[in-house]
Amino acid sequence: MSLEGEASVWDLDLVRGERISHEFFIRNSFDRSGLICNYTVEEGRNVIEIALRGVLGSGVTSFGNIMSEIIAGIRTPDSKLAREATDLLREHGTALLLAHSLRVYLFGAMRGRHRGLTFDCELLYFGAVFHDLGLTAKYRSQGHRFEIDSANAAREFLRANGIDEATVGVVWDAIALHTTPEIPWHKRPEIALVTGGVEADVLGDGLGEIPAGDRDAVLAAYPRTNFKQGIVQAFSGGFSHKPVTTFGTMNSDVLERTLPGYRRPNFCELIAANPLGG
Repeated sequence: MSLEGEASVWDLDLVRGERISHEFFIRNSFDRSGLICNYTVEEGRNVIEIALRGVLGSGVTSFGNIMSEIIAGIRTPDSKLAREATDLLREHGTALLLAHSLRVYLFGAMRGRHRGLTFDCELLYFGAVFHDLGLTAKYRSQGHRFEIDSANAAREFLRANGIDEATVGVVWDAIALHTTPEIPWHKRPEIALVTGGVEADVLGDGLGEIPAGDRDAVLAAYPRTNFKQGIVQAFSGGFSHKPVTTFGTMNSDVLERTLPGYRRPNFCELIAANPLGG
């Protein structure tokens, strides 16, 4: 975390009634990328504004001019790499996928906040931004599950920008597993919360962990315009040309609904057809 300007150590009264120095605030309120992601709306608007004024000087008069992308206490990452990732989705995706992906990030972060999880906001953001990119013409393959195509796109992007393999692996897993029920919740928070955001936005699962006012703030920023029909169409368009890749996943439900003549493989029939006999 780096902020320009100097200030002496001073104390401030927080909404919670605590007293801390601005050095403590900066050290403990930001993740490794300088991203605020775990404050309530009141804390996000009051505490951070006070801290910024203390560090940057009294010339900071408008919180909104400094942190314009804080929604319900969750800040959208705005590092150079995060902006470039968003630009990729904006260029190769659709307005529906962009709004969905940003809701996934916000809902996932809110569920993490509710559960008291410690997580890297930027890794969660990369997982959310890339998680459906494999549905697009630019990134979809002829033979892989769309989740793998999405994860591979993220891996290529992060590697090209010098991100270490361990970090890349977290984002890859978060994306590759996001349509696999339950398993992500037993892995790192960033992996779990990509799935948590997807579950909330697509299925409505976990909405009880997100206060109604926070949900409303997200939907006001990124509306679900024709989302229920549009996301099914996006799924179908992304993998109807490779139906075999949907075996064993919920994606086969999409093809049953949208691809004429499609019949999903039956696991028991595949066992019975095994030429090894027995």
